[in-house]
Amino acid sequence: IDICDELLDKNENDVNAMFFKGGSIGFQGRLKFHRNEYLGAAAAGKKALPLVQDAIAFDPKNYDIFLGTGIYNYYAEVIPDQYPWTKPLLLFLPSGDKEKGIRQLTTCSEKGKYASIECTYFLMQIYYSYEKDYQKALVLALSLNSRFPNNPLFHRYLGRCYVSNNNWEMVQSVFGEIAARAQKKQRGYSSSAWRESEYYLGICNMNNKLYDAALRHFYRCDELSRDLDKDE
Repeated sequence: IDICDELLDKNENDVNAMFFKGGSIGFQGRLKFHRNEYLGAAAAGKKALPLVQDAIAFDPKNYDIFLGTGIYNYYAEVIPDQYPWTKPLLLFLPSGDKEKGIRQLTTCSEKGKYASIECTYFLMQIYYSYEKDYQKALVLALSLNSRFPNNPLFHRYLGRCYVSNNNWEMVQSVFGEIAARAQKKQRGYSSSAWRESEYYLGICNMNNKLYDAALRHFYRCDELSRDLDKDE
């Protein structure tokens, strides 16, 4: 933000500085939201939105900017519906439009130069967690996993999408691979990823009436949970 401010002091129409400053403030808002600092998150959104809107006005074919506007438009409509108690915090912000947000994120995902992967990730989360359109989420998860086969987050989302689509054969395959990587301590494949894998592998075996095998996975999941959650 400081670097962008220096650039904007020299040229108030510097589109790149607007974009990166707006994005940085947006990420501050995202962090505050995850820390349950909702008023601070809303304030960051109010501060970031005019910057990305100005950037679009100066450079309408800069599709990366749709990362910020797409996220805002989607969540500004969805969050008050999902969490009604946040409505008073959002009274001073522009209203959202989730369909427009999805269109903007899709455009950025397909045409963005810098933010394409981030947009695809957000779209996958939206379809999976909010829209409950698991088939669309799966298509995006497959794309991300094929491009970044060693990314544990994309790998885990692929498994979750197969769960939600009731494709238990692929659930067994994907989470079996994740568990194997976690046991080998491959970078990023943490005990949390291992625990999730053991749980779903247990479900797969239980569905197939392989109860002894299911119990082994559930016991291992429990052991990992006791270690991961020992302070809670």
